[in-house]
Amino acid sequence: MKFKVGLQGYRDMYHRAIFDEDAPGITASTKIDKFNLNTGLFVLNDDEVNENASQTFGTIDIKRKSENNTVKGSLMYYTIQDELSIFYLGAGTDITLNNNIFGGHFIYNMGEDKLTDQDINGFFGYAYAGRKIMDNLKLKLKFGYTPSKYDADSKTMFYSIKPNAVGYGLEYFYRGSVYDYNALTRNYQGILGEGNMVGVLNASYKFLYANLGMIYATNEDIDDKHIGNEIDLGITTEVAEKIKFKAVYAMFMPCKDSWSENETASELSMQLNYKF
Repeated sequence: MKFKVGLQGYRDMYHRAIFDEDAPGITASTKIDKFNLNTGLFVLNDDEVNENASQTFGTIDIKRKSENNTVKGSLMYYTIQDELSIFYLGAGTDITLNNNIFGGHFIYNMGEDKLTDQDINGFFGYAYAGRKIMDNLKLKLKFGYTPSKYDADSKTMFYSIKPNAVGYGLEYFYRGSVYDYNALTRNYQGILGEGNMVGVLNASYKFLYANLGMIYATNEDIDDKHIGNEIDLGITTEVAEKIKFKAVYAMFMPCKDSWSENETASELSMQLNYKF
């Protein structure tokens, strides 16, 4: 068994849907038969050195990886002293079969908002399927869903702590791999908690790639649920040994009567990485 104490990073196994951040804490990892077991306890905010209430995040992750598939599961807990408590139960799989890949995950959260005396329940469902058509041509379809409904005594929503929504591969509406900090949201729940239903097609050929995404709201109080569409065109290549270059042009097209001002937005981003 291995232990680590101090400031360290933790990234959940579900496309960073819940937590992707550095935090002080203690972690332990071990292997039992064919299973990898990891546990961690992180103090995100200590009320002894900060006026805000203390925040604690704990996790137990288990994963079994074989030649063609990976199975994973998690139990997590997050609390803000005297304000909020949330439990998470997650499970997922990734399968490779010849030139085909498919899988997904399901995360259920339940808890209580103590400030408003409301119960919190929600989930994040995600599935994908892909195929390698030729040596250099790959296609992948992705679908994700988070609910949204608010009543006097309950909230139906997927509650994230410190997420980083990179699972769809979109570069503008969510957080992409080229320029993360200009995204409209880093949360799979979406903007202002309206909930999201997302369908995405990712395609890549050699050093070129493209994304096409359709984003919908799921909140029952929203009449026009089609938020918008996104198209990304990019390149990723190794320009020299250990030096990788990425560039992407992303265009987001809001739909009529959506939350935006109906103006098409675009950005051009570039990134140069050197691996030590």
